[in-house]
Amino acid sequence: MAELLQNPKVMKDVQDELEQVVGLSNVVEESHIPKLRYLDAVIKEIFQLHPPLSFLKLRCPNQSCKVGGYRVPKGSNIYLNVWAIHRNLEYWENPLEFTLERGKFKCEPLFGCEREDNRERDTWRL
Repeated sequence: MAELLQNPKVMKDVQDELEQVVGLSNVVEESHIPKLRYLDAVIKEIFQLHPPLSFLKLRCPNQSCKVGGYRVPKGSNIYLNVWAIHRNLEYWENPLEFTLERGKFKCEPLFGCEREDNRERDTWRL
């Protein structure tokens, strides 16, 4: 919500999309979700800036191995620092700014968002 409050044009565009797709007197239903592409891109950008979990348990190796030059013993818990990855300047341009043009999407309010590689929807895997 804070990102939308700090970006009133984006908030207005999300409201317009909700009004057009869902309507003023209706409740958002599961069938509306695929049509709310601009809102989808806004939510993904918010998760880029503010991941709900800073660390994710990624793996537990079944044998000892080396990762990045470090020895990882069998049975160790390996955590992925999502917060740091999302702020890494190697991977993200202006990682602390709210921008819908980041990454894979070209977004226009009321017209939805398209992936640059022409796939219809992004797939999130954890």
